[in-house]
Amino acid sequence: LISRMNSYYIDSCERNFNSFEFFLPEGAKTLEGERTKIDYYLRKGSPQSSYLQIRRNYSNAVKNIGGAVLLDDGRRGIFKLTKGGKETWIAIEAFNDGRSYELVILEMVPMTQEVTADAMYSALSKDGFMALYINFDTGKSDIKPESLAIIGQIAALLQAHPELKVSIEGHTDNVGTPQNNKVLSTQRAKSVMNAVVQKGIAATRLTALGWGQEKPIADNRSEEGMAKNRRVEIVKNAAAGEIGKEDRFIAYDNGTVLDTSTNLMWAAKDNGSNTKWANAKSYCENYRGGGYTDWRMPTLDELAGLYDSKTKRIKVTGYWAWASETRGSEAAVFDFNLGIRNWGRQSHDFGTRALPVRSGK
Repeated sequence: LISRMNSYYIDSCERNFNSFEFFLPEGAKTLEGERTKIDYYLRKGSPQSSYLQIRRNYSNAVKNIGGAVLLDDGRRGIFKLTKGGKETWIAIEAFNDGRSYELVILEMVPMTQEVTADAMYSALSKDGFMALYINFDTGKSDIKPESLAIIGQIAALLQAHPELKVSIEGHTDNVGTPQNNKVLSTQRAKSVMNAVVQKGIAATRLTALGWGQEKPIADNRSEEGMAKNRRVEIVKNAAAGEIGKEDRFIAYDNGTVLDTSTNLMWAAKDNGSNTKWANAKSYCENYRGGGYTDWRMPTLDELAGLYDSKTKRIKVTGYWAWASETRGSEAAVFDFNLGIRNWGRQSHDFGTRALPVRSGK
């Protein structure tokens, strides 16, 4: 794209799909794509270039091919080029009074996920779901060619395990309106389902559902987070088998426990690590145990009822479990050590856990 300066040689070069932080006048911006990083060093005996010379060399080169200069100051230069609908970002940073410099070229292309049928089956067996990053045309439900291999692996999974039934569920970032995103995610889920059916899988083994922007798994305020939220999940819908009973509780082999008295289904164990309230809420809502998609954070009364039951079928590894009620910067928390209700700062994460619950069948 841009040739190196005379009198400099390439010391190292690497190319892969990665992220890079561009330092712009308005603040840092992290982007991801096909990243090429090259380190240049001055040849021995060659005249030394100033920081200004290095910056000007690249700013002029970018301008000559139709690019824009976003930063040109000190040791750094940031440039942007858009051609044929493809966006490329370029960063230059000089060191050692101009004796060396680093060039980064980031081509904004979506990541192509490599996934196998065996990996999907392992994820479904362990977690009940797997996030797939299938690329679609912008604002449409047309699957891009680079993602057709994933469709083939979904079909291979279902061919290898004829007892398996799955739900194909679409998710978006928060760009656009919630209503439009719901429609788009549904269309994309159906597009994936239809593509799998065309591979010879019976339509009765598949369902399609769109969640829009309702269930993010990352922060939509960053490009990286938005990319993670734009996903399709394959969710296991296989029937669960009983593995044990204890009074009113029935434990299943899919990691769920049903309280027949309250008709509440619980995760068999909490998240297993300290967590803040917001993260706990996200964990519960994105939990996919048993292949169900309607998990939530429990109320304080529900947690208290669980404690009173003295069941050993549900494992709480911390002292406290977060509840859904909030007041200002605080949230309700139940103490499983002492059996009391309390309030704590939502930012608190010492000994606090997330325990998903849903309405049973």
